[in-house]
Amino acid sequence: MNILFRRVLLIVISWMVLLAGHAWGQKEAVDAVLVTASGDTVKAQVKPDRAERLSSYIQVLDPATGTFKRKTPKDYKYFKIGNDEYFARKDKEGNPVFMLAVVKGEVSLYRHTYRRKKGSGYETEETDYFEKKNQTPLAVPSGSKFRETVAAYFADHPEIPEKIRNKQYTEANTEDIALDYNDWVKAGRPRRGPTLSQGGPALVQDIYEPNAPDIALELPLFGTYNFVNYPNLLNTVYRSDNPGFGFDVGVGMKARLKKGFVFRGGFNFRNKGFKATGENVPVQVVGDSSQAYLLFFRETARLYYPGIYINFGHEWKHFFLSGGLNLSFFSFYRGSYQAELYNSLGQIVGIADEKSARSSFLIHELISTPQRPRNFNAQADVQFMFGGNFKVGSHLALKPNLQYTVPLIPLYYSDQYVSYGNNQQAMLNVSGYQIKLGLIAEFGFK
Repeated sequence: MNILFRRVLLIVISWMVLLAGHAWGQKEAVDAVLVTASGDTVKAQVKPDRAERLSSYIQVLDPATGTFKRKTPKDYKYFKIGNDEYFARKDKEGNPVFMLAVVKGEVSLYRHTYRRKKGSGYETEETDYFEKKNQTPLAVPSGSKFRETVAAYFADHPEIPEKIRNKQYTEANTEDIALDYNDWVKAGRPRRGPTLSQGGPALVQDIYEPNAPDIALELPLFGTYNFVNYPNLLNTVYRSDNPGFGFDVGVGMKARLKKGFVFRGGFNFRNKGFKATGENVPVQVVGDSSQAYLLFFRETARLYYPGIYINFGHEWKHFFLSGGLNLSFFSFYRGSYQAELYNSLGQIVGIADEKSARSSFLIHELISTPQRPRNFNAQADVQFMFGGNFKVGSHLALKPNLQYTVPLIPLYYSDQYVSYGNNQQAMLNVSGYQIKLGLIAEFGFK
């Protein structure tokens, strides 16, 4: 009898413990909305827990047993407890975790809370993640990498990068950054001006590149097509023609002034030139004034100009405009020429064939006289440039561009005139124009 009584008492106590546990579990659970990995939405009760635990798993109450079962991001891709929403995401190591959605919009801000071993114990840490729609999420770095990395991620916004650079936005303002960006998108992505959250209307202006470096080293490299004014125009002395292709290389600095305006300056080395021919040029031979002589010549001249360039312009996100001066104060001559001298009987009495000349046959031999010595002029050119602006990494930009150069000073003064049109005359002071096609490589630093 005693044994039977004890068994009944044990069964009753067990049922009471189970019922108490079930009642306690029901009391501890809270309502939640969950979305399974397959996309089904279910309502259930879950056990509230600390943030670092909720990032790894949730405990879902099983109504049949009254016990909680752990579910991971592999089981559910979303759950909501009260006003807190959690999404299944991958952390920066690629592990599936649950992250709290702090801000949702065109850019969302997620927060991952976890425990990390430190010394003999553990510490709770948080990492924020920015995620633009259809783009790779960005784990917000700490320390010195914050400004560079986050400013680059929001480079399409006209003001956020500048606020990050001047420390108006820091690591503690990730929520403000996300709200600022989403307000800007809701306003129609205005090109500049206060966003809606800043209490001002959007101003529509040019989109400039806000994340451009303040100072950059630049290496310009151009192929040029050189041409002269009055090509193939014949007078009594000579005919001028285009010299063709050349080059322009240099090294300089770019400084960002304000809101997309830039200054460029540096040293360059370029070439210009001309081709000249002369037919039936009357000349006198020293010591023989009794005969008339005629000269025929052909010259190809290359002039090499070291100098400086100064440009001002404006840069947008993907292209730029610029204009300025290119100044060269002296030149080196390299050329070749052939000449034949005929007497009055049509006989060749002199031949010159110089393939590596250091002085010009036309300028230094024909045009120059002891009374009026001639030489090549220093050059001052106005240049206009238009091109693209493409970033490669965080410190390199490539700028393919087209440039047109207008000379302010002729290559040389000829003292020769030609008639054209209705009794008009023009002095054949040959000037060298250039069309340049090339690339500027910029290496930026702060």
